[in-house]
Amino acid sequence: MSLDRICFKIWMWFQLSEESQAILSSSRESKLPPNRWNHATAVLKNSIYLFGGRNSERIFADLWKLSLDTVSWEEILPSSKKPTALHDHSMVAWNNSLYVFGGGYLTFGPGCLWIFSTEKQHWRLVKVSNSSWPHGRRAHAATIHKDVMYVFGGYQDLRGPLNDLWLFDLHNEVWSQILTAGECPSPRQCHLFLVSGFNLYIHGGISNKKEFGDLWRLDLKIKKWRLLRQRGGPKKLHSHMGILADGFMFIFGGMKEGKYRGKSWKLKIDTLTWEKVVSPLMTPSDRASSSIHEVPKMYLPSVLEALHSPASFLQVPRIFSSLSSSVLQPRSTDRVPRVSSLPNALSSRLGIRRQSLVKRSTAEEEEDTHTFRKSLKTKESVYSLENNVNACDFKCFLLLGGVGEQECIRSSSSLSIWAALL
Repeated sequence: MSLDRICFKIWMWFQLSEESQAILSSSRESKLPPNRWNHATAVLKNSIYLFGGRNSERIFADLWKLSLDTVSWEEILPSSKKPTALHDHSMVAWNNSLYVFGGGYLTFGPGCLWIFSTEKQHWRLVKVSNSSWPHGRRAHAATIHKDVMYVFGGYQDLRGPLNDLWLFDLHNEVWSQILTAGECPSPRQCHLFLVSGFNLYIHGGISNKKEFGDLWRLDLKIKKWRLLRQRGGPKKLHSHMGILADGFMFIFGGMKEGKYRGKSWKLKIDTLTWEKVVSPLMTPSDRASSSIHEVPKMYLPSVLEALHSPASFLQVPRIFSSLSSSVLQPRSTDRVPRVSSLPNALSSRLGIRRQSLVKRSTAEEEEDTHTFRKSLKTKESVYSLENNVNACDFKCFLLLGGVGEQECIRSSSSLSIWAALL
């Protein structure tokens, strides 16, 4: 049985602390991006790029790069003219370039799309060559399929929420509106907009205080929307974070009925069945307007090493007590699962030591190990892996920034980074 089937049932969250980020970024004089929300991020090669956003004191126009090789930040300071301070914009990556569209504080005209060349370190404003282009907007969503950027919805001043769908030809730099057949999603903003194969998915959002929990799929081949019937799930939600991976849609956080949320959910795409994802360890505080990305396999070792930093992972001694109460449900509070019940690569990188565990009889260890494996619905001994993280079938998502009641974003604090291991 693959670890995908097992670990998708549990998210293990770990925070990369401000102290750890400063240590890892020491070569950059420990300069870190201020915390923020309504920013935009994109993955390109070995880096996650971040542009703009806001906090309670200011709106940003800065561009940062998080190296996944070293897990360190670098601010990019190009000499060319750049976009103004933006929030609620979108950013996608393609062919060594970043495409920033829309957002607050931007002229609502043909000058809404900027391209940043990561090779030349240069910004340029896209000139519209035809009469068809999407007017500026904010709180929309954008995604890429092959060599096309798709943009849906958002909010436009003096007009309100939108539900138009546009494509931008990345080769020829030409906009065109997509006219779809049949019923389509209602106007909205702050929604999820994800792509898988030749299908675009929209989930949730908000329109004039009306919250949505619907799920739509657009077949790009026939240009037709379909409202999907879901089983279970978070219902109405907006400003949440989501990602598609291996036939699942994973979402976290968001807002509902004016309150910040911090639940993790997964949707099996082929059955449209939602399921809550267990988080037995510490979890990020309830939040919205963050960004989330999957870490490519080749960069997992460096990310896990960063999490292994003593300054980063301060709750290691409490791991097994948390797992014990949340997953194993033992008879007494002093019983914990043995180290061998977790993948060797993970337990070693998290600094879990055998001597730190409570001494227990062999029978107790065997019983708890059996219960742990049974709770994950596996009958095989899948934990005797080599101490090589690339051999482990883990996934890692990085959650950057966000706003919530318990995490008030201050300009004096650095961007919060949480990692979810699956």
